[in-house]
Amino acid sequence: MIVSGESNEPIFRGLAGVIEPNEKFMEKNGLLVARSIVHPEMYNIPLRIININNEPCTLYKGTIIATCNKINEEDIQTSEFVNNVAGGQATINKGRQLPVYLHEVFESSQVNLDKDQSEKFKDLLMEYSNIFSKSSEDIGLTDLVEHTINTGNHPPVRQRPRRIPLARMKDAEAEIQKMVQQDIIEPSTSPRNSNIVLVKKSDDSWRFCIDFRSVNLLVLRPSYPLPRIDDTIDSLSGSKFFSTVDLKSGYYQIPVAKR
Repeated sequence: MIVSGESNEPIFRGLAGVIEPNEKFMEKNGLLVARSIVHPEMYNIPLRIININNEPCTLYKGTIIATCNKINEEDIQTSEFVNNVAGGQATINKGRQLPVYLHEVFESSQVNLDKDQSEKFKDLLMEYSNIFSKSSEDIGLTDLVEHTINTGNHPPVRQRPRRIPLARMKDAEAEIQKMVQQDIIEPSTSPRNSNIVLVKKSDDSWRFCIDFRSVNLLVLRPSYPLPRIDDTIDSLSGSKFFSTVDLKSGYYQIPVAKR
């Protein structure tokens, strides 16, 4: 609610002032007083107050609930500034530097953008910079969901160990140590066991895989409805900008449930 406050001393009529709440008053009465900028007229000052209690509260005349301090007009951001921030132009990012790990993303994506679009894209990258991988070691891990493998009441699957080719032993050991350091895997005494498979990638490095074919035969598969492809394509009608987003290491970024 908005109540009319009265200054107990002569104030700077016609000039801007900033309302600062009295912390002791708020703590004692369970009320919140909003900080605000006002242009006092005579002795009346509008005050925004919220009662966070379940019971009504009475304010008595003479209670000091806030102070009003003079400020310079040039220190007040205009409504244009506020609208720019609210409109997604992220004016607040001015003066900030684009993180080094986002330079390649920015340079490769702003080729066909004009100056204004390029600045908006840069602000967007800075706003969501924390979701990008900062290096090859920065994988990330979600806490929103855990992966479960439901095999019902079937006993744990345990395969006979298969020998890794001697030529690949060093590569396998290097990948294992790398995953340990990145906290992807840990020593285990689980009754379940599936063999590893090394698959060569297009850049001649090795992808560390697990042979889960025996497990997959036992998994109780959930059913997830998928939208029709033509409906998905139709939903893009009228769009002008398209982007592709990929997880750094998707299989390692969703934790497995500990059960």
